[in-house]
Amino acid sequence: MHERPIGDLVDALRQAGAIIDYLENDGFHRCMSSQPATPAKKPADQVTVSGNVSSQYLTGLLLSAPLLGREFVVAVDGELISKPYVEITLNLMQRYGIVVKREGWQRFSIPPPPTRAPVNRRSKATLRPPPTSSPPAPSATARCRVEGVRAQ
Repeated sequence: MHERPIGDLVDALRQAGAIIDYLENDGFHRCMSSQPATPAKKPADQVTVSGNVSSQYLTGLLLSAPLLGREFVVAVDGELISKPYVEITLNLMQRYGIVVKREGWQRFSIPPPPTRAPVNRRSKATLRPPPTSSPPAPSATARCRVEGVRAQ
């Protein structure tokens, strides 16, 4: 992991206002983020990430953007690799109510998440002990409250 370049992701996060310092080699793993007492500048509403380095960086930015609570744009510089993985991410986000507007594979506009009421669902939970212990326990019904998910 120390050899994997993450400079492009760190650059995008810095554009968005993150304060990140490398602990070893610039552009590679082993970095640290810190929150300043007073932000040095207003975080950007748009960041740019290279499309030919890793689609994981674009996916991470897409998934985290709704947490900013404002519209956020991710621009892609160059040809985007691994488009199917980005498509999976966009479909997942849409499933949870975040509809990303895109201009081809070069620009993604992520809206803030819609406010939703908590949803109550019933789900069957299977309680099973480790294989080295006694016979498995029967299935049980458990209550779980998930917030921020739209009922479909």
